[in-house]
Amino acid sequence: MSLFPGRSTASFVFAAFALLFSGCMPGEAPDRLEKATSVEEALKIPEAVEWLHLHDAGLTAWPAGVAGLPNLRRLTLRGNALGSVPAEVGSLKSLSHLDLGETGIEIVPGAVAQLTELRQLYLDGNKLAVLPDAMSGMDGLRYLNLDRNRLAAWPAALSGTT
Repeated sequence: MSLFPGRSTASFVFAAFALLFSGCMPGEAPDRLEKATSVEEALKIPEAVEWLHLHDAGLTAWPAGVAGLPNLRRLTLRGNALGSVPAEVGSLKSLSHLDLGETGIEIVPGAVAQLTELRQLYLDGNKLAVLPDAMSGMDGLRYLNLDRNRLAAWPAALSGTT
């Protein structure tokens, strides 16, 4: 009896190899990144932390010390009342995933365009009316969530993108 009714074991093995070689490598899975759930915890091992998960952490400002995490690849600040994002965000050169959803921000600093490794940017549920022109050069960005903002039209900074 097959574990996958209607599918041969060979087709399952082929599918598994296809995923493996398409970039879905086990070391890349977010849950395998070195994760910290507080800035204090992260600053104890700054070189090792790749994911700082501060979802609904009760923050009212950008967390101090984040710029001191040189290998940070994923930063989740969703659900905190940040109100603003400092230009220091541009110093997080290894960042590939930034979640600023539902943080009450009204302005995205142009420094976000310095994040050349950024692939996913969540800005949903904020008070954004415009985006910085510098974002037009973010060629590596593959996913941008702007849902539930105050944007009246497609941002000029993103003209030519879909």
